[in-house]
Amino acid sequence: DPSFYRGKIFSEKVSEKTDQLNFELKNHEEIKQFGKIQSKDVLVRQIENLKSKPSSETVEMLFDKNSEDELRAFQDYSIHEIKKQGTVIESCPTSNLYIGMMEQEFHPLKRFMENGLSLTIGTDDPGIFDTDIQAKYSMAEKLGLTLAQLVTIKLNNPKYSSENLSGRTKL
Repeated sequence: DPSFYRGKIFSEKVSEKTDQLNFELKNHEEIKQFGKIQSKDVLVRQIENLKSKPSSETVEMLFDKNSEDELRAFQDYSIHEIKKQGTVIESCPTSNLYIGMMEQEFHPLKRFMENGLSLTIGTDDPGIFDTDIQAKYSMAEKLGLTLAQLVTIKLNNPKYSSENLSGRTKL
């Protein structure tokens, strides 16, 4: 949920910011179908301003309401593209929360399900995180998934195994 970031200041390398702006410029027409984003002119000006800085330099950005709207549009565009490609998302809730440094209520798992994305729930490394798959399903329920959604994920899991996705086995 992009509202999690509102009011925070983010640092990003010039090279990363430039790559992101170029991607948004290249895909502007598609992304803008999903919400409010910056105009092409603004993107071009930002790219031009960054050209005078070393690519390894860091730039700071305040995440405001406009940033929130733009990120939501970009996320919705990304969800659309992921679904269109048939990509399977493996969510490991524990590592998503710890490594992603997000609050539980902002975890995207529920949003993924609501948008019909193909996904599985995993444990990462049970030895490191001291967990098992049942604990991850319980965690997914606390993240807002319904029992019906959890059953759907469990029933679809065999379709998404690496052997099936690679074509090494037939369902």
